[in-house]
Amino acid sequence: MGRHNIVIAVLPNGEYGLSSAARVARDMLHSFPNVRIGLMVGIGGGAPSLKHDIRLGDVVVGISDKSGIVQYDFGKAIQGQEFQETGFLNQAPTLLRTAVGGLMAQYESDGNQIKEAVSSALVRKPRLQKKYKRPETTADRLYRSHVVHPPFDSEAGCAAVCGDDASTLVDRAERGEDDDDPAIHYGLIASANTLMKDALVRDEMAKKGVVCFEMEAAGLMNHFPCLVIRGICDYSDSHKNKEWQGYAAMTAAAYAKHLLYRITPNKVEAENKISSVVSGHYEVAKQHREIAGEHLDVAKEHLKSQKDIANERLSEKERECHQLFRLTSNTSYYGHVAVVKALIKTRADIEARDTKYGGTPLSWAAANGHEDIVGLLINNGADIEAMDINNGTPLLWAAKNGHASTLSLLIQKGAEIDAKDITGGTPLLWAARNKREGIIGLLIEKGADIEAKDVRHGGTPLLWAARNGHEDIVKMMIENRANIETKDFNGDAPLLWAARNGHEGIVKLLVEHRADPEAKDTRHGATALLWAAKNGHESIARLLLDKGADIEAKDTRHGATALPWAARNGHQSIVKLLVERGASIEAKDASFGSTGLAWAAWYGHDDVIKMLVGHGADVEAKDFNDATPLLYAARNGCESIVKLLMEFGSGIEVKDSSGQTPLLWAVKNGHDGVVKLLDKSLES
Repeated sequence: MGRHNIVIAVLPNGEYGLSSAARVARDMLHSFPNVRIGLMVGIGGGAPSLKHDIRLGDVVVGISDKSGIVQYDFGKAIQGQEFQETGFLNQAPTLLRTAVGGLMAQYESDGNQIKEAVSSALVRKPRLQKKYKRPETTADRLYRSHVVHPPFDSEAGCAAVCGDDASTLVDRAERGEDDDDPAIHYGLIASANTLMKDALVRDEMAKKGVVCFEMEAAGLMNHFPCLVIRGICDYSDSHKNKEWQGYAAMTAAAYAKHLLYRITPNKVEAENKISSVVSGHYEVAKQHREIAGEHLDVAKEHLKSQKDIANERLSEKERECHQLFRLTSNTSYYGHVAVVKALIKTRADIEARDTKYGGTPLSWAAANGHEDIVGLLINNGADIEAMDINNGTPLLWAAKNGHASTLSLLIQKGAEIDAKDITGGTPLLWAARNKREGIIGLLIEKGADIEAKDVRHGGTPLLWAARNGHEDIVKMMIENRANIETKDFNGDAPLLWAARNGHEGIVKLLVEHRADPEAKDTRHGATALLWAAKNGHESIARLLLDKGADIEAKDTRHGATALPWAARNGHQSIVKLLVERGASIEAKDASFGSTGLAWAAWYGHDDVIKMLVGHGADVEAKDFNDATPLLYAARNGCESIVKLLMEFGSGIEVKDSSGQTPLLWAVKNGHDGVVKLLDKSLES
């Protein structure tokens, strides 16, 4: 890589943790004994604080005054004990810390160019776009620390379950044009074998200087001189998802590459071989192992003696009771009717709650559709409105999970039909979200509120059905006279959600029932056509245009029409559709003054460029920075785009407002192929 000889080692698929990292490093050094420095590059969970405004996709570098890495005791942390700074590990090598300082100074003056580096890489490898491109900014949600992802929906995405209600999210200003995005943060990285998923513990550790959590570095730092670099893919809380992992890995790798450019090979050669450092620890480790073995033998003997004593003290009756009560937490969950009856006869606590979710036996039975047990518990006095830790009632869980007969029984026994959980979700709301058609019909028949809104999103059953693509439920809601223009807290109407998420059948259904195609959400100010164009839903865009949607409508956030958005995101077929329907090919957004052609050049969409130029787009159009499409293509290393624009007659000596030419940008950003192409053209 450049002038350096690089060895890349990765953890085996599905493995993570301190021991796995140590094992891979050991094997690497065995195969390549001349390795002198290491970079541990990957993803991690961020720890945002007032000092560090960490966002998803940002990069964290393990550099601090005391150490770059601390190994923490997660078991103690989740019990709320004071964080003890006793596990600090060795600093990264001086060579790497010096390089970090130099790169930090460079970034302060010129910006970090991480975003451009990632874009350039994805242009060269377009098949990686799906997994590694940057997700939408709206997918970056930092929830307040007290907001916990609902336990029964542990596998569901936060976009569907927790959403973006202002009362549950941390209010953060958008980054401006002069701000680095992604940003680079320097501080303490906390490492352990256990995944951090507790926002309250995260915040306490952030007060001590921790900016990131991960699971490998502590296994290496004292024996493998390296610098830890992590791309932030989540916020170390219960709202974890994989949406940002690919992009976060790319930003971390881009930083690592920039760092290597600042280190000369002769300085690396002056460092000691890591293998020689490791061998120096061998004898000490061997002695520790022998001592640990002796301690283990003593511990085993002690435990055996204690076990024998405990068994002697347990009477046969006590053991029988233990066996009976061992089943208590599972009886309602798994539907053990006989065991439930036996426990009731022994006067077991019918309102006992599990310690994790706060669910009662009735809650679990209803959630899993065990109608017989539900009836048995209710007839023996179980509280039909008992709530779990998220205020979920038995009726709500029966509706959510689609158990119609159990739901009917609970309603018959007098359960509140519009009970709300902590999110404001009613049984009808959850049934609509989870596509429970049979449940919905039953609830509506029994008088459930069809316009109920949850408190996190302001979503009604119709909104959730449209958002999640449940066409039959949308039809059912319309037939029951649900408000077709209802809006959630972001001003999104059902038509906007359906167009945004690509649900063509629902869009058609809503338009046929006179939904307003020009309605705009309040967060982006975008119409249904804008969302369809932006997200690549050609058939929906065509349908909306056929119904008279305004082709020149602009969003309020960027002042962009549908054509620049489609071009920016590489949706060639939609660009073609819009041009054929009369969209202005030279329309510019209000934020940057960029045309569709400029955006296509920036993101490397050559098919869009060919189509636009073929319809007469101006290849010399300048934005607010006096930059042309070719200048941006050169800046981002899009060699094929530069060549294409040159063939279309674009000038190569143009200067932007900072005085930079395409050649200067290409040289500055290390795009050798573009440099050669431009040099050759200038010489001819």
